[in-house]
Amino acid sequence: MTTHSHKVRRVQGHECSLPQEDELITLYINGGLFVEFRRKFRQYLMVSAANPESKSVLKSTAQIRLEESRHLRKYYHMIHPFSEARMTWEMIMIVVYTSLLILMPLEMGTPITQPLVLYSKFFLDLISLMDIALFFCTGYFDARKHKIILKPTSILKHYVFPFFFLDLISSLPYNMYIMQTENHDLKWMKYFYLVKLTRLPTLSKYIRKFCIRMELYSYKLSTVNFALWFFTAIWWATAITLIVYATVENFSLQYYIENPDIFNPTLESCYQVVRAFMLVAMSRIQSDKPLSMIFNIICVLIGSVLNMVILAQVMQIYKRHSSSRNKYDNLIQEIAEYMNYKELPPPIKKRVFRYVEFKFQKNIFKEADILNTLSKILKQDILLHNCKKMVEKVDFFKGLPGSLILRLVTKLRSEIYLPNDLIVQAGIPGNAMYFIYVGSVAVYTINNQEICHLEDGSYFGEISLVINEPRVASVIAITNCEVFRLSRKDFMEVMEPYPNLTGKIREKALSRLKKTRQMTDDYQEKTKSHKISVAFDESTVLG
Repeated sequence: MTTHSHKVRRVQGHECSLPQEDELITLYINGGLFVEFRRKFRQYLMVSAANPESKSVLKSTAQIRLEESRHLRKYYHMIHPFSEARMTWEMIMIVVYTSLLILMPLEMGTPITQPLVLYSKFFLDLISLMDIALFFCTGYFDARKHKIILKPTSILKHYVFPFFFLDLISSLPYNMYIMQTENHDLKWMKYFYLVKLTRLPTLSKYIRKFCIRMELYSYKLSTVNFALWFFTAIWWATAITLIVYATVENFSLQYYIENPDIFNPTLESCYQVVRAFMLVAMSRIQSDKPLSMIFNIICVLIGSVLNMVILAQVMQIYKRHSSSRNKYDNLIQEIAEYMNYKELPPPIKKRVFRYVEFKFQKNIFKEADILNTLSKILKQDILLHNCKKMVEKVDFFKGLPGSLILRLVTKLRSEIYLPNDLIVQAGIPGNAMYFIYVGSVAVYTINNQEICHLEDGSYFGEISLVINEPRVASVIAITNCEVFRLSRKDFMEVMEPYPNLTGKIREKALSRLKKTRQMTDDYQEKTKSHKISVAFDESTVLG
């Protein structure tokens, strides 16, 4: 059984009797002014288990702890992309981007902008400039490499070339400058706001993350995404209609000065755009000028394409009802109905939902069917990638031929345990060993005294593969755990052609069993002596 240092890491929800490590943040911020505030603020900028993305990338508390350590040691002043701070800022930017998509057409569609619109847009531009600055100190997740990037130079390269110049050009307050200088000849500059449309995919991504956090179903995500693009197209087409209408009708600047209420013509233009796009009627611009004719033709063409897009999107949303995510949603609903029918208590319901969520990661796929479609070599490659390093760490298996290790790996079976689930019990003969793929467990003596914690990559119960003896310790899951189980039957089947190796492993196991029992007895004796000493001190004080 692999063990760690005397001090163990804190695990939320687990009442630990062992000495615990200090939080990482306390090691880096251990003095000076406003210590508690600085620690909380720094924690706010670090990876958070509450972030939906961190749950899919960092699956255990051990992995999150390693990411925290890497962040603090190497990139202390950076903002983690899976932090609470980033999640909050993205929610703010949803409001900002949505407001900009509403206000910018109003600015572009008329030569004179209402003061309320002008100052609101100026405020949103300032927030957009802040967002640009934050991008330079916020990491990102590279989906292709499946890696979290916090290196400043990599972040610079990642952001500058695709988005920086587009964001900067579209965020400068041109209308405020035009108003201050009273130079209306520069009104063409405000058409740079069109560049802000390049951020529509970013807004869509932020909304998707927010919906996931709110646990909305996948087809609802598609509906929200489609509605965003549809209403943006309608609203911006309204602004273009205002521009064309003003050009065709030769409206002057004086007209807008004398008729400052732009909302009525804006709403009327929006009404006309919807009618044209839905192929109900032509635009209200009924003029013999070539520009108006071209505009009407474009509206009809766009309307035809938009109708096909709407139909295709509706079919796609319907199709998503059979997707893996929606299968998961349907499974959750069926499980909920079943548990209501059985009148199960809330604690059991909660554990059932937690098990299903951890097992499927909110998506349903049949692993056996997927593996059956692959070749034998690919199956072996996948198994070796997941398990080979864990198997090779076992003292008994060191020096075994690669072919033998591969056969052992193919015999591993995945099992899932929830917090407080008993994996093995002391005093009962064991018939399998376990490898921890994801999660944390606590090890207890036969007298229920906690000895240590084991985490990702550790193993326990290896002696039971070759010796039919009662287990000397109990192992209980303290977080969601996925472990790989190797039974004695499968182990003996693999080792049958190698009797000499089996004999050597048995000798090692007997030696290991003797040492483990001695360590357990010493630990219990030490703990007992400590309790007697504490009791004696207390009685002395009371006396």
